[in-house]
Amino acid sequence: WEGWCNLTVLDISWYNLTTIPTGILKLWNLEALDISNNNFLSFPSEILALTNLTSLTAYSNWFTSIPTNISDLTQLTYLNIGNNALISLPDNIGSLSQLERLSIWENQLMELPLTLWNLSNLQELFADHNVLASLPSSLGSMSSLYQLYVPHNEIESLPTSIWDLSNLTYLSIQNNQIDAIPSTIDWCISLVLLRADNNLLAGLPAEIGNLSSLYILNLANNQLQTLPNNFSWLDGQLVELTLAGNSGLGNLNRNFSDVASGMQVGTVNQSNTTPTGGTTTFNFPDVNRHSNIT
Repeated sequence: WEGWCNLTVLDISWYNLTTIPTGILKLWNLEALDISNNNFLSFPSEILALTNLTSLTAYSNWFTSIPTNISDLTQLTYLNIGNNALISLPDNIGSLSQLERLSIWENQLMELPLTLWNLSNLQELFADHNVLASLPSSLGSMSSLYQLYVPHNEIESLPTSIWDLSNLTYLSIQNNQIDAIPSTIDWCISLVLLRADNNLLAGLPAEIGNLSSLYILNLANNQLQTLPNNFSWLDGQLVELTLAGNSGLGNLNRNFSDVASGMQVGTVNQSNTTPTGGTTTFNFPDVNRHSNIT
């Protein structure tokens, strides 16, 4: 590795590595490291000496734990440790004060450390396909969060502190066991997308009709019997509304008929959506939870 001392980006994914090549530890200027899709049985703690790292991609290995001194990577803004075998995260992960994007998808996490909510700069959290039963009540302290992606868990309820997330734009909570959406949802004034399909919702709070930025609402495969009286407030605003699989809505009440008659329905793709007859352009979020190195 001599002569590579000025290297700032290194991708050594897909090499079936079980140990870190010792020469890498001399790359003091390294800012982005990708060690994903290898065969590390444990997190290679020696890379924590690379304190200039701002991006660490380490998904699809066999980690069962993360060392507590992960906090040594004080410059880290991106951390992807998805698709491992993690059953917990160290409390020190909450010390990564510069972190903006955290991917912990497809592990065996049953809970998230309370310290995680100290990450006031975190913008995106991908924690899908774990076994989370709840989200901490301190969720609302993550003031910069705009994308929360926690489908395919065992979450039974959302903390009422979610109303503090005024920047939250994309909320994906589908395929859980959630039976109610808190009435404080309308404080999420920036919410554009809400996916709550495949849960146990029997009703909706009236406050959901106050979400003036909402474009996409998916409530499929729940146990809804009726819609709030003020649901028509979303008239002409929604681009996509999905209610399939709610047998109790067989005879939709009058307020929904009003919504359907005025709704601008457009074609949804993976980039932009322009409602038919309208001028609004909707930009979908980046849902790539894998590599941060392009």
